[in-house]
Amino acid sequence: ANITAWDLADASGGRIHLLDPVRPDELLAWVAGADVVVAPIQPTTLNHRLSSPNKVFEAIAAGVPVVGSDLPGIRSVILADPTSPLGAVADPDDPVAFAEAVRSILDLGPAAAAELRARCLAAAHDRWNWETESVGILALAAELGGPIGERMPTTVVPQRVCFVLASSGAFDSRTRRLARGFADRGHAVTILARAADGLPLDEVPHPSVRLLRVDAGVSHGGAPAHGG
Repeated sequence: ANITAWDLADASGGRIHLLDPVRPDELLAWVAGADVVVAPIQPTTLNHRLSSPNKVFEAIAAGVPVVGSDLPGIRSVILADPTSPLGAVADPDDPVAFAEAVRSILDLGPAAAAELRARCLAAAHDRWNWETESVGILALAAELGGPIGERMPTTVVPQRVCFVLASSGAFDSRTRRLARGFADRGHAVTILARAADGLPLDEVPHPSVRLLRVDAGVSHGGAPAHGG
């Protein structure tokens, strides 16, 4: 049988608490109350091995240290300056090593913990932010073909965009954010997601975005059983 996060929380004897999703504009306030954020990304795909997850940057922006997988994308952020780490990294396939890395943060004394949190917050203000990162992106765009303004299209050709999710989409704020971004640029967007009890089959999260939930199975005619 499939074991869900809710099952694990119930079996933990009150040691694990799962909270409902919160709005993106409320997220940092919630994260700021944590002692440490963990990002135990498994290196199961090239995307995962090279990823730099949003949660790492959200933690730093809230002034919270991170314990993440010892993978290139995550290590390059947490250990950008090895003499002033923003947390710790560990082998995601070694539960003992990962737990020890978490414990190394939790066992810090008050002064050291406060210094680490201040270092994370300073890194978010000085280094890990759009104002800094965008400089490299704009420079690369200029290298690829002259002044940026001359390379940008003057008009947007409306497109039909479809996101296909393997989940219900109930907790997928990233897809909704991307979908709204496309919609704001004049594109018609559809999100296809799995059906789930208690969730409407058809939603309109944005005037130009339609969210349809379909059964995982397929009807005999080859079409989704719900949502059309």
